[in-house]
Amino acid sequence: MLTGCSDSASELHAEGMKAYVSGNYEKAADLLRQSADLGDHDSQAILGSMYILGQGVPQDREQAARLLLPAAESGHKYAEVYMGVLYFTGDGTPTDIEQARYWLEKAAAKG
Repeated sequence: MLTGCSDSASELHAEGMKAYVSGNYEKAADLLRQSADLGDHDSQAILGSMYILGQGVPQDREQAARLLLPAAESGHKYAEVYMGVLYFTGDGTPTDIEQARYWLEKAAAKG
């Protein structure tokens, strides 16, 4: 489900996912960052999760939230879940139970 991106963003996303699946997280992060910068919401969500986990990038939950928010706003279910958790824990965002509920309910409604 590549949304909001050009053909080059799609190609970068595909190559980034190949690198990610093979365990080459640094290469994946580089390619996904390029795709995310072009507006690919899937790449924003995956790269955001990589920042949460510290996979191929330094662990940085504030950067994760900056990447995840536009993906969540576009309706990306997994980004919505991550944003809900970040708002609930206050890790990378201010603690905000109402925002946590908002994002988690949006994701839950998608099944």
